Amino acid sequence: MPAVRLTQRRVDALRPRRKMRDVRDAELKGYGVRVMPSGTKRYFVHAQNDGRREWKTVGDAATLTEAEARVQARAILAALRDGGEPDATDPGETPFEAVAEEVFDRYGRRENSNPCKGIRRYRPGRSERFLSPEEYRRLGQVLDNHEASRPLHVAAVRLLLFTGCRKSEILTLEWRFYRDGNLHLADSKTGPRTVWLCQSARDVLDGLPRRARFVFPMKSRRTARDWLAGFWSLAREEAEIADVRLHDLRHSYASMALLNGESIRAVGRLLGHERPSTTLKYAHLSDASVREAVDGLAPVLAGGRA
Repeated sequence: MPAVRLTQRRVDALRPRRKMRDVRDAELKGYGVRVMPSGTKRYFVHAQNDGRREWKTVGDAATLTEAEARVQARAILAALRDGGEPDATDPGETPFEAVAEEVFDRYGRRENSNPCKGIRRYRPGRSERFLSPEEYRRLGQVLDNHEASRPLHVAAVRLLLFTGCRKSEILTLEWRFYRDGNLHLADSKTGPRTVWLCQSARDVLDGLPRRARFVFPMKSRRTARDWLAGFWSLAREEAEIADVRLHDLRHSYASMALLNGESIRAVGRLLGHERPSTTLKYAHLSDASVREAVDGLAPVLAGGRA
Protein backbone atom coordinates (compact mmCIF):
# COMPACT_ATOMS: atom_id res chain seq x y z
CA MET A 1 0.00 0.00 0.00
CA PRO A 2 1.48 3.43 -0.90
CA ALA A 3 2.40 5.79 1.92
CA VAL A 4 -0.31 8.19 3.11
CA ARG A 5 -0.43 11.00 5.66
CA LEU A 6 -1.61 9.13 8.74
CA THR A 7 -4.36 10.80 10.77
CA GLN A 8 -6.60 9.50 13.52
CA ARG A 9 -9.46 9.16 11.04
CA ARG A 10 -7.38 7.16 8.58
CA VAL A 11 -6.04 4.86 11.29
CA ASP A 12 -9.56 4.24 12.57
CA ALA A 13 -10.72 3.46 9.02
CA LEU A 14 -8.09 0.76 8.40
CA ARG A 15 -9.69 -2.68 8.20
CA PRO A 16 -7.97 -6.03 8.85
CA ARG A 17 -7.19 -8.40 6.01
CA ARG A 18 -6.19 -12.03 5.85
CA LYS A 19 -2.53 -11.08 6.13
CA MET A 20 -0.70 -8.57 8.28
CA ARG A 21 0.13 -5.28 6.53
CA ASP A 22 2.02 -2.07 7.26
CA VAL A 23 0.78 1.39 6.32
CA ARG A 24 3.57 3.95 6.35
CA ASP A 25 3.27 7.67 6.89
CA ALA A 26 4.08 9.89 3.90
CA GLU A 27 5.30 12.80 6.06
CA LEU A 28 7.41 11.22 8.84
CA LYS A 29 9.74 8.74 7.17
CA GLY A 30 10.07 5.47 9.06
CA TYR A 31 6.80 5.85 10.98
CA GLY A 32 3.70 3.79 10.32
CA VAL A 33 0.98 1.54 11.65
CA ARG A 34 0.78 -2.26 11.44
CA VAL A 35 -2.65 -3.84 11.01
CA MET A 36 -3.00 -7.45 12.16
CA PRO A 37 -5.57 -9.95 10.80
CA SER A 38 -7.17 -9.86 14.25
CA GLY A 39 -7.84 -6.13 13.86
CA THR A 40 -5.12 -5.07 16.29
CA LYS A 41 -3.24 -1.94 15.16
CA ARG A 42 0.18 -0.92 16.42
CA TYR A 43 2.28 2.12 15.61
CA PHE A 44 5.91 1.42 14.76
CA VAL A 45 9.22 2.93 13.75
CA HIS A 46 11.37 1.20 11.13
CA ALA A 47 14.55 3.03 10.19
CA GLN A 48 18.24 2.79 9.34
CA ASN A 49 20.84 3.02 12.12
CA ASP A 50 24.56 2.44 11.48
CA GLY A 51 23.83 0.27 8.49
CA ARG A 52 21.22 -1.81 10.34
CA ARG A 53 17.47 -1.77 10.07
CA GLU A 54 15.95 -0.91 13.44
CA TRP A 55 12.38 -1.82 14.38
CA LYS A 56 10.53 -0.54 17.44
CA THR A 57 6.88 -0.75 18.42
CA VAL A 58 5.66 2.67 19.55
CA GLY A 59 2.33 1.61 21.03
CA ASP A 60 -1.10 0.09 20.54
CA ALA A 61 -3.57 2.19 18.56
CA ALA A 62 -6.29 1.18 21.03
CA THR A 63 -4.59 3.14 23.83
CA LEU A 64 -2.47 5.66 21.93
CA THR A 65 -3.83 8.38 19.65
CA GLU A 66 -2.21 8.99 16.30
CA ALA A 67 -0.97 12.40 17.47
CA GLU A 68 0.65 10.89 20.58
CA ALA A 69 2.21 8.09 18.52
CA ARG A 70 3.65 10.63 16.09
CA VAL A 71 5.29 12.60 18.93
CA GLN A 72 6.89 9.47 20.35
CA ALA A 73 7.94 8.16 16.93
CA ARG A 74 9.59 11.47 16.15
CA ALA A 75 11.56 11.26 19.43
CA ILE A 76 12.70 7.70 18.66
CA LEU A 77 13.85 8.66 15.18
CA ALA A 78 15.69 11.67 16.61
CA ALA A 79 17.49 9.40 19.07
CA LEU A 80 18.58 7.16 16.21
CA ARG A 81 19.93 10.13 14.32
CA ASP A 82 21.84 11.22 17.43
CA GLY A 83 23.53 7.85 17.60
CA GLY A 84 21.22 6.26 20.17
CA GLU A 85 20.41 2.59 20.31
CA PRO A 86 16.71 2.21 21.19
CA ASP A 87 15.58 -1.26 22.11
CA ALA A 88 14.58 -2.77 18.78
CA THR A 89 12.90 -5.86 17.50
CA ASP A 90 14.75 -7.49 14.63
CA PRO A 91 12.72 -6.83 11.45
CA GLY A 92 13.05 -10.49 10.63
CA GLU A 93 11.19 -11.56 13.76
CA THR A 94 7.53 -12.51 13.47
CA PRO A 95 5.22 -10.73 15.95
CA PHE A 96 3.37 -12.94 18.44
CA GLU A 97 0.01 -11.87 17.00
CA ALA A 98 0.94 -13.23 13.59
CA VAL A 99 1.99 -16.57 15.08
CA ALA A 100 -1.17 -16.77 17.19
CA GLU A 101 -3.40 -16.04 14.18
CA GLU A 102 -1.79 -18.84 12.21
CA VAL A 103 -1.94 -21.35 15.08
CA PHE A 104 -5.59 -20.72 15.83
CA ASP A 105 -6.49 -20.73 12.15
CA ARG A 106 -4.65 -23.99 11.53
CA TYR A 107 -5.34 -25.94 14.72
CA GLY A 108 -8.38 -24.30 16.29
CA ARG A 109 -10.85 -26.87 14.98
CA ARG A 110 -8.78 -29.84 16.21
CA GLU A 111 -7.97 -28.87 19.81
CA ASN A 112 -11.54 -28.80 21.11
CA SER A 113 -10.34 -26.79 24.14
CA ASN A 114 -8.57 -23.62 25.07
CA PRO A 115 -4.96 -24.02 23.85
CA CYS A 116 -3.84 -21.49 26.46
CA LYS A 117 -5.17 -23.57 29.36
CA GLY A 118 -2.54 -24.08 32.03
CA ILE A 119 -0.33 -21.21 30.87
CA ARG A 120 0.28 -18.60 33.55
CA ARG A 121 -0.61 -15.09 32.49
CA TYR A 122 2.21 -12.56 32.39
CA ARG A 123 1.99 -9.93 35.10
CA PRO A 124 2.97 -6.49 33.80
CA GLY A 125 5.18 -4.35 35.99
CA ARG A 126 4.12 -1.08 37.61
CA SER A 127 3.95 1.72 35.05
CA GLU A 128 5.66 5.06 35.60
CA ARG A 129 3.68 7.71 37.47
CA PHE A 130 3.95 11.36 36.42
CA LEU A 131 2.79 14.31 38.49
CA SER A 132 0.37 16.77 36.92
CA PRO A 133 0.78 20.54 37.39
CA GLU A 134 -2.04 20.53 39.94
CA GLU A 135 -0.38 17.71 41.89
CA TYR A 136 2.89 19.67 41.85
CA ARG A 137 1.07 22.65 43.34
CA ARG A 138 -0.52 20.56 46.10
CA LEU A 139 2.79 18.93 46.96
CA GLY A 140 4.53 22.32 47.02
CA GLN A 141 1.97 23.62 49.50
CA VAL A 142 2.43 20.59 51.76
CA LEU A 143 6.20 21.08 51.73
CA ASP A 144 5.72 24.76 52.64
CA ASN A 145 3.55 23.71 55.60
CA HIS A 146 6.23 21.37 56.99
CA GLU A 147 9.30 23.47 56.25
CA ALA A 148 9.57 25.03 59.72
CA SER A 149 9.24 21.75 61.63
CA ARG A 150 11.11 19.38 59.30
CA PRO A 151 13.47 21.50 57.18
CA LEU A 152 15.87 18.70 56.19
CA HIS A 153 13.10 16.36 55.04
CA VAL A 154 11.50 19.13 53.00
CA ALA A 155 14.86 20.07 51.49
CA ALA A 156 15.54 16.46 50.45
CA VAL A 157 12.20 16.16 48.66
CA ARG A 158 12.65 19.53 46.95
CA LEU A 159 16.07 18.49 45.65
CA LEU A 160 14.53 15.33 44.21
CA LEU A 161 11.92 17.51 42.49
CA PHE A 162 14.39 20.07 41.14
CA THR A 163 17.22 17.77 40.04
CA GLY A 164 15.70 14.48 38.90
CA CYS A 165 18.40 12.74 40.95
CA ARG A 166 18.01 9.25 42.34
CA LYS A 167 17.07 9.08 46.01
CA SER A 168 20.41 7.47 46.89
CA GLU A 169 22.29 10.33 45.18
CA ILE A 170 20.55 12.94 47.33
CA LEU A 171 20.62 11.10 50.65
CA THR A 172 24.36 10.34 50.33
CA LEU A 173 25.22 13.81 49.00
CA GLU A 174 28.38 15.35 50.46
CA TRP A 175 29.02 19.08 50.64
CA ARG A 176 32.29 18.67 48.74
CA PHE A 177 30.25 17.57 45.70
CA TYR A 178 28.51 20.97 45.57
CA ARG A 179 30.76 23.48 43.86
CA ASP A 180 30.58 26.03 41.05
CA GLY A 181 26.79 26.01 41.39
CA ASN A 182 26.40 22.34 40.40
CA LEU A 183 26.74 18.84 41.85
CA HIS A 184 29.78 16.83 40.81
CA LEU A 185 28.93 13.29 41.89
CA ALA A 186 31.94 11.02 42.25
CA ASP A 187 30.09 7.71 42.04
CA SER A 188 26.50 7.68 40.79
CA LYS A 189 24.75 4.58 39.44
CA THR A 190 26.29 5.19 36.00
CA GLY A 191 29.63 6.51 37.25
CA PRO A 192 30.89 10.07 37.87
CA ARG A 193 28.60 12.78 36.50
CA THR A 194 27.68 16.42 36.80
CA VAL A 195 24.17 17.39 37.92
CA TRP A 196 23.29 20.82 36.52
CA LEU A 197 21.28 22.76 39.08
CA CYS A 198 18.54 25.31 38.52
CA GLN A 199 18.38 28.35 40.80
CA SER A 200 15.66 26.76 42.94
CA ALA A 201 17.89 23.77 43.70
CA ARG A 202 20.82 26.05 44.56
CA ASP A 203 18.57 28.06 46.88
CA VAL A 204 17.66 24.87 48.76
CA LEU A 205 21.31 23.90 49.25
CA ASP A 206 22.44 27.43 50.13
CA GLY A 207 19.78 27.58 52.84
CA LEU A 208 21.04 24.47 54.68
CA PRO A 209 23.62 24.50 57.50
CA ARG A 210 27.05 22.99 56.76
CA ARG A 211 27.84 21.29 60.05
CA ALA A 212 28.81 17.85 58.79
CA ARG A 213 30.31 15.96 55.85
CA PHE A 214 26.92 15.01 54.46
CA VAL A 215 24.21 17.43 53.37
CA PHE A 216 21.69 15.24 55.21
CA PRO A 217 23.59 13.89 58.22
CA MET A 218 22.20 10.88 60.05
CA LYS A 219 23.50 8.29 62.49
CA SER A 220 23.80 5.57 59.87
CA ARG A 221 23.61 5.47 56.09
CA ARG A 222 21.54 2.32 56.53
CA THR A 223 18.75 4.39 58.06
CA ALA A 224 18.59 6.79 55.10
CA ARG A 225 15.68 4.99 53.43
CA ASP A 226 13.56 4.93 56.58
CA TRP A 227 14.51 8.52 57.42
CA LEU A 228 12.85 9.94 54.31
CA ALA A 229 10.20 7.23 53.77
CA GLY A 230 8.21 8.17 56.87
CA PHE A 231 8.04 11.83 55.92
CA TRP A 232 7.21 11.06 52.29
CA SER A 233 4.34 8.79 53.36
CA LEU A 234 2.87 11.69 55.34
CA ALA A 235 3.49 14.32 52.65
CA ARG A 236 1.97 12.35 49.78
CA GLU A 237 -1.14 11.56 51.82
CA GLU A 238 -1.65 15.24 52.60
CA ALA A 239 -1.03 16.17 48.95
CA GLU A 240 -3.54 13.51 47.82
CA ILE A 241 -0.96 11.64 45.72
CA ALA A 242 -0.83 8.45 47.78
CA ASP A 243 0.22 6.29 44.81
CA VAL A 244 3.32 8.36 44.02
CA ARG A 245 6.72 6.91 44.99
CA LEU A 246 9.79 9.02 45.58
CA HIS A 247 11.30 7.59 42.40
CA ASP A 248 8.29 8.89 40.47
CA LEU A 249 9.59 12.41 41.12
CA ARG A 250 12.50 11.50 38.84
CA HIS A 251 10.08 10.31 36.14
CA SER A 252 8.13 13.55 36.47
CA TYR A 253 11.27 15.67 36.23
CA ALA A 254 12.22 13.94 32.96
CA SER A 255 8.77 14.36 31.43
CA MET A 256 8.55 18.03 32.38
CA ALA A 257 11.96 18.66 30.81
CA LEU A 258 10.90 16.97 27.57
CA LEU A 259 7.62 18.84 27.53
CA ASN A 260 9.52 22.09 27.99
CA GLY A 261 11.39 21.46 24.74
CA GLU A 262 14.56 19.66 25.84
CA SER A 263 15.90 16.94 23.53
CA ILE A 264 16.12 13.25 24.37
CA ARG A 265 19.90 13.53 24.53
CA ALA A 266 19.80 16.58 26.84
CA VAL A 267 17.33 14.95 29.24
CA GLY A 268 19.40 11.78 29.22
CA ARG A 269 22.42 13.81 30.32
CA LEU A 270 20.38 15.53 33.03
CA LEU A 271 19.35 12.15 34.42
CA GLY A 272 22.70 10.47 33.97
CA HIS A 273 21.45 7.87 31.48
CA GLU A 274 24.11 5.99 29.56
CA ARG A 275 21.87 5.28 26.55
CA PRO A 276 19.21 7.46 24.86
CA SER A 277 16.90 4.43 24.74
CA THR A 278 16.56 4.64 28.54
CA THR A 279 15.14 8.16 28.18
CA LEU A 280 12.72 7.33 25.35
CA LYS A 281 10.03 5.96 27.67
CA TYR A 282 9.31 9.54 28.76
CA ALA A 283 8.57 10.85 25.24
CA HIS A 284 4.93 9.88 25.14
CA LEU A 285 2.83 12.93 25.85
CA SER A 286 0.39 14.69 23.57
CA ASP A 287 0.40 18.32 22.45
CA ALA A 288 -2.42 19.09 24.88
CA SER A 289 -0.31 17.76 27.75
CA VAL A 290 2.58 19.90 26.58
CA ARG A 291 0.56 23.09 26.88
CA GLU A 292 -0.75 22.12 30.31
CA ALA A 293 2.67 21.15 31.63
CA VAL A 294 4.38 24.30 30.37
CA ASP A 295 1.76 26.44 32.11
CA GLY A 296 2.53 24.66 35.36
CA LEU A 297 6.31 24.64 35.03
CA ALA A 298 7.04 28.10 36.45
CA PRO A 299 5.48 27.57 39.90
CA VAL A 300 7.17 24.17 40.08
CA LEU A 301 10.63 25.64 39.66
CA ALA A 302 9.74 28.42 42.08
CA GLY A 303 9.32 25.96 44.92
CA GLY A 304 5.77 24.83 44.32
CA ARG A 305 4.28 28.18 45.19
CA ALA A 306 1.32 29.17 43.00
